[in-house]
Amino acid sequence: MTYDRLRRFILSEMQMAHVYQPVMLRELLKNSGRASVREVAQALLNKDPTQVEYFSLVVKRMVGKVLTNNRGITEKNGDQYVLKGVNELTSEQVSELIRLCEGKISEFEEKRGNAIWSHRRRGHRPISGSIVSATPTAGCRRFQGTDLARSWIKLERGAACSRGAGERGWGRDLTS
Repeated sequence: MTYDRLRRFILSEMQMAHVYQPVMLRELLKNSGRASVREVAQALLNKDPTQVEYFSLVVKRMVGKVLTNNRGITEKNGDQYVLKGVNELTSEQVSELIRLCEGKISEFEEKRGNAIWSHRRRGHRPISGSIVSATPTAGCRRFQGTDLARSWIKLERGAACSRGAGERGWGRDLTS
């Protein structure tokens, strides 16, 4: 592929329904013309703000709530979580605690394997009690381009819903 041909394709021939093509080309160009499927997928993921929205909900409603309200390990100041007593830790202690966290992650992954993320794969139903429930309600927002592609999440008041048969409004923000 010559520079002129690729330039012409990018500027005038590329037909886009989404950012996928230029993201993939950029990833290939940044890596001497080669990129694994996983690297391209990660680059696409990095461009997807709905993933940040989804995991922001996970932080606020699950892990942040546990570490702040239930365990008293963190506190919440506005939109920021703060580890209590962090200023009293030495750099060696911080490094050791990070290693311990990484060990817990590895232990959990080894024990459960890929099943820990299977609830986010296409075709799987939501885990009972997760932030996605089975009943559609008004005011739900669909996150396109994510593993929640068939789900609707209600952003207010922590409620959630799923797409019902024949539900209309795909891709629209129904909260306004």
